[in-house]
Amino acid sequence: MSQSSMNSMFRDCKTLKDLKRIHAHTIKTGFMYDPLILGKLLLFAATSIPDAIDYAQLLFAQIPSPDPFMWNTLIRGQADNNPHDSIKTYYSMIEDGIKPDNFTFAFIFKACAGLQPLRNPCTKLHPHEQSTRHPGAQLHTHAIKHGFDSHLYVQTTLFWVHVSSVEM
Repeated sequence: MSQSSMNSMFRDCKTLKDLKRIHAHTIKTGFMYDPLILGKLLLFAATSIPDAIDYAQLLFAQIPSPDPFMWNTLIRGQADNNPHDSIKTYYSMIEDGIKPDNFTFAFIFKACAGLQPLRNPCTKLHPHEQSTRHPGAQLHTHAIKHGFDSHLYVQTTLFWVHVSSVEM
């Protein structure tokens, strides 16, 4: 299977059925563990194909050592579908020793902006974090710790987190 034939298959991919056909083809041809192919399958499932986030999560679970792009892709897709899952995936990423980057924080802040405003903040995101602050405030400290608080896209999404976390 050539790169051009794979690109053609992805170009024509519009439905979950198409994506599953491509996935089956990668298994059959031995390309299932090619990081570029896996990343593209995950990207399509998480962000391009309607109602395929569950399939994206199944794909991700089969990847032995996901790279930062794959983690970010899943976080991004979950941010649009279920912000709480996105935040949980972020913490799993950290626990697996993968360092977040500017994309990670932009996607995770997008997820936080999608959460309901808090009237009585009592959100606890992670068992090791004892906080009653909005998840965006907790994750803002992570962005500072990792040095991404001055990145323009991170700042923009962070702004929306703080605006959306206040009940007006």
